[in-house]
Formats: sequence, C-alpha cells, structure tokens
Amino acid sequence: MLAATETPKREIQNTPAGQRLANSSSNDDKEINIQVVVRCRGLSEKEKKDKTPRVITVPMITGKDVIYKSGSVNRTYTFDKVFGPDADQETVYQEVAMPILK
Repeated sequence: MLAATETPKREIQNTPAGQRLANSSSNDDKEINIQVVVRCRGLSEKEKKDKTPRVITVPMITGKDVIYKSGSVNRTYTFDKVFGPDADQETVYQEVAMPILK
C-alpha cells in the first residue's frame, strides 16, 4: 500500500540500443536497426529567470550519454547518439537524417 505522498512506480522494460526488430511490413525475413537519438535542450529564458536548476548534462566524451541529476538522484542513460543544447537543427539533420537518406 502506498502512503498518500508516494508516487506509484511503473516498471519500464529496457530495450538495448540497436536491437534488431523484424520488419512487419514485408513477407520476407528482413530486419531493421532502430537508432535512438536524443537532443537535449538548454534552459528557456523563463527557466533561467526563475533560476531553475539544470538537471540534464551531456558529457561530450562519448556523445552517447545523458546524465540526470536532481537532489540525491543521479542516473546515466545511454543512447546511440546524444546532442547537447548547443546542437542546432542543421547539425542534427546532417548527422542523423542524411545518412539514412543516402
């Protein structure tokens, strides 16, 4: 039983980045790779004005991790590629969409 102040927790099944999934739109045994790419935004002007703490950091060492820090919670999430707040739309398009379209 949960206390009135507790939030119910939901289990999330992890799917490894790049896991192969069957292509259900065709009758043959083709497989496709799924890439998970994240673009983290910076703080908005309102968030800066309100002195909202930054809870997401993107270490550029690997370009694949996002670190979430809030209070005592410290988690690292790994993706196929991560873009920080300085990445513009053109950069994301060139690095993610263009290789797929070629």
